[in-house]
Amino acid sequence: IDNFIIGDIKEEGSISKLEKESADIIINLISLDHTKSETSPEIVSNYNVLPSWNILDRFTKIGLEKYINFSTFQVYGIIKQPLVTVKDKPNPMNKYALSHFLSEKIVNYYNSNSSTECINIRLSNSYGAPIFSTNNCWWLVINDLVKSAYKSNKLELLSDGSPQRDFINIYDICNAVETIVKNKSESSFNNTLNLASGKTFTIGEIAKIVQKNFYELYNQEIPILYIKDKVASISSKKFTIDISGIKDRGYKPQNDLNKTIKDFFRYFEKRSK
Repeated sequence: IDNFIIGDIKEEGSISKLEKESADIIINLISLDHTKSETSPEIVSNYNVLPSWNILDRFTKIGLEKYINFSTFQVYGIIKQPLVTVKDKPNPMNKYALSHFLSEKIVNYYNSNSSTECINIRLSNSYGAPIFSTNNCWWLVINDLVKSAYKSNKLELLSDGSPQRDFINIYDICNAVETIVKNKSESSFNNTLNLASGKTFTIGEIAKIVQKNFYELYNQEIPILYIKDKVASISSKKFTIDISGIKDRGYKPQNDLNKTIKDFFRYFEKRSK
């Protein structure tokens, strides 16, 4: 990386600094987390919605080639169908999802009304060791489970284990972004993509996978603790996230879940030395 620009995306000065870089491609990863997205609409909009509008309104006029906006799989709401596709009608159930859906609408507008290719990525549940020690990533399910296994020798679930998730490793996310950067879609209307592994697990299944990998590395059995009275609010039938759109651009998941969980444990080993 040649240059870091430190600033607040709400401020005009930060946008002006970005403009001076003459970027060909902008990737927007800015978002408040779920908890902070439950604050006032003004605060949430300033971070989750308006940055896309401000950036696109300015940069599409000066030749921006591509804009990649990270949205969330949560825009779909409660999943009832066996296959989740980008054609399904969004139904945001919290302010975090709602704000990202509003940002998607802005991106779609500029995709249709400018020469910039504007892309929405609906990301499923990510996981992986943080790059910086200050990264706040321990609320992510697999991150939390791996940390709990290594630090406390136990796995505590906040449910009965039945909720379902599609987990994608951070390196596969990077691979997907690289693919999107290099390849242009033939259709300007196919600008919303699901980004996931394409495989769904219950939280209980993930806990058992973490438990198994911990045993294989350290030859120690650790318990899984469930909260039996907190049952999932979704169907017990497995759903699958359709990732055909991003696969058509050349993306293919590469990172094995078991391997990356073992690598995550080794991350803690290195930090404990």
